[in-house]
Amino acid sequence: MMERDVARDRGQEIRKMAVGYARVSTKEQGARGTSLEAQRDAIDRFADFSGYTVLDHFSDVASGAGEDSFHQRSGLQDALRLAASEGADVIVWSWDRLSRYADIENQIRTILPAACEVICVEEPMTLRRASEAARFEHAERRRKVLSERTRESLAARRAQGVQLGNPTIRELQGKASKANAEKAQLQVERIASVLRQEDAAGLSYAEIAALLNSKGIRTSRNKEWNASRVRIPVTKARKLLQEEEAFYSKQPGFGMM
Repeated sequence: MMERDVARDRGQEIRKMAVGYARVSTKEQGARGTSLEAQRDAIDRFADFSGYTVLDHFSDVASGAGEDSFHQRSGLQDALRLAASEGADVIVWSWDRLSRYADIENQIRTILPAACEVICVEEPMTLRRASEAARFEHAERRRKVLSERTRESLAARRAQGVQLGNPTIRELQGKASKANAEKAQLQVERIASVLRQEDAAGLSYAEIAALLNSKGIRTSRNKEWNASRVRIPVTKARKLLQEEEAFYSKQPGFGMM
């Protein structure tokens, strides 16, 4: 700390410290725009422009998907440990280079303290916001897979000559009902994300409806929102945000990101 004060008194530039991290999967290795070399160059240019001194670069040739990928990537582990020991930030080219796992934030914070941040060159966003976006994307993919499987199952039954009213059809209708329930839940999560980002706690239902419409978000039947249509999903979204806030408030370092 004393050396930093002396440098400041002498008018010398005090640069922030950072650690670079890059990743490619086996399929992507050498691909234009996402190669390890391209990512490192982008990180260095960003660091120089933003006033960072890059202490070292780390990389992995591995998948970023799934919970286990975090523990299986030695490059990421080493990058986080160095950043933690030096009080440095971690710079990555894009969030999917860091991870494709929805709950990456909690994993990273087991090593990287709250005083250190993960910086993305391609898309400025905090680690928490990136984690929320990843969870929403994961839920969207799950919904699409479920919907596709339901359609395939119905098509297969029709090909077998199954008629309406058959018990099998009722079973499939039950699955479709479940799919609709999940779709409704995803809509609630999407609205919660908008409320969180826009700090919309004091907005009326009509104001929230206008906000959703301005962002191109429509109802499940592709209609514009109004105060009546938005009431139930917003009530559920606010409850979801309250539960999320209660969860995060119990986590170490809450409010320090």
